[in-house]
Amino acid sequence: MVRSAPTPVTVIGGFLGAGKTTLLNALIRQGAGRRLGVLVNDFGAINIDADLVVGVDGDMISLGGGCICCSIREDMARSIVEMTRRADAPEHLVVEASGVSDPAAIARAIASPRMQEAVSLDGVVVVIDAEAYLAAGFRERLVIGGQLKAADIVVLSKVDLLDSADVEVVLAKVRKAVPRARVIPAESGSVPPQLLLGLHTDVVPEAGQLGVTLHRADAHAPEHDHGATFSTWSYTTEVPLSPRRLKRVIDGLPPTIFRVKGVVQVARERMRQAVLHVVGRRAELELGAPWGDATPSSRLVFIGAPGSVDPVSLTDMLRACEAPDGDEGSPVMRWVRGIFGT
Repeated sequence: MVRSAPTPVTVIGGFLGAGKTTLLNALIRQGAGRRLGVLVNDFGAINIDADLVVGVDGDMISLGGGCICCSIREDMARSIVEMTRRADAPEHLVVEASGVSDPAAIARAIASPRMQEAVSLDGVVVVIDAEAYLAAGFRERLVIGGQLKAADIVVLSKVDLLDSADVEVVLAKVRKAVPRARVIPAESGSVPPQLLLGLHTDVVPEAGQLGVTLHRADAHAPEHDHGATFSTWSYTTEVPLSPRRLKRVIDGLPPTIFRVKGVVQVARERMRQAVLHVVGRRAELELGAPWGDATPSSRLVFIGAPGSVDPVSLTDMLRACEAPDGDEGSPVMRWVRGIFGT
């Protein structure tokens, strides 16, 4: 059966002053092409332009861009469920954790059995102040280290305040602390929402849909364009793919590839589309709608740091996933890369 998708939830965590609110404001402004619901600890920290406000109802603020903001009450679960039951219910929820809270605890609550019909955990994003991380004391390192362990994606904020050598030092420390997470350096919270949100969206982005400069990699292109922010590369085939072999490819991707999504023709379910989403270290392959009149095929898009996409190597690995004669392996999988097997 096709799962009736619950509302995806992204948790944003990070220590005090790390830049969570800056990132959240950027997500609200950009909207990611969907109706967002935002739950925050305090409205006062969110810079909401007066001309965007179209309605206020108790602790709810409706914005013209399709965003609904809610101040988290003591019962976070009740706040989340109430928001999903609104007539203008959001298509995606974002929960901003307080600066000293554990985003893993919030993620566990969202993923608990009592919440699974209403919401589904999309991912955990932890924001780290690059400059402060270098100078952090013992207490700060303890809190930050605990928050990092929950991260699927780490946004390294304020990198413009450091020289390149110090940025590399911070990147190395963070990657050592959470080797399976994806680390994205950012200035002024400027991260395309499509890289942070959307494990469950059905839209496969093209290069022009990210709202940033993208370099499209191919076998004959230079390694990267120094002016590019992210690289993107796509793979298409009409030969069915093995889910088991595809999972191995996803697990083996370099940490500089942040996002993979696409529609897959899997060997054991040729009549229905399978949808692949990878955000950070969290991955999901699920069966979707029948192909109908469309020609069954697979189309995958990879997005990463400039120079991170090796078209020749990826092409070889994906061709090795082709299974024209069938293959064992479930076409439905959800996993955290490198930690849980399926």
